[in-house]
Amino acid sequence: MNKFEFGLSVFKAVKKNGKHYVVGKASDDKVDAYKDRFSKDALQMMLKDIKNGVDLLRSHYDTFEIGKTTEEFSELTKKNELIVGFELNMSYSECVLLFDEVSSGKCKRQLSVGGFIPDTEGSFRASIHQNKD
Repeated sequence: MNKFEFGLSVFKAVKKNGKHYVVGKASDDKVDAYKDRFSKDALQMMLKDIKNGVDLLRSHYDTFEIGKTTEEFSELTKKNELIVGFELNMSYSECVLLFDEVSSGKCKRQLSVGGFIPDTEGSFRASIHQNKD
């Protein structure tokens, strides 16, 4: 498996029906600072997972979630920008601080997104080997 990480810039805070949300841009299909990019298909696959709910953790090594992605504010725009909404658990001080900073327009923080990509190359090689007969 290959591991990946990237930053997510948060640009909007929303309070709706007593719940607190932050919204940010996760990625797009443009070449990034690492000279890499996500395909539209990859962005659509990520959006599917996001809509099913992905935990927001304090760090990549934490156990307890401080929020969760929400379908309501998440979308793939016409410009192929992956926008992600998070419902925050306001019982955590980090969530209160993040919401307040984003609301004030003075938030310079990013959320860090990480995950694993299955070893598709190995699976592909195995399937070719099996089909040689």
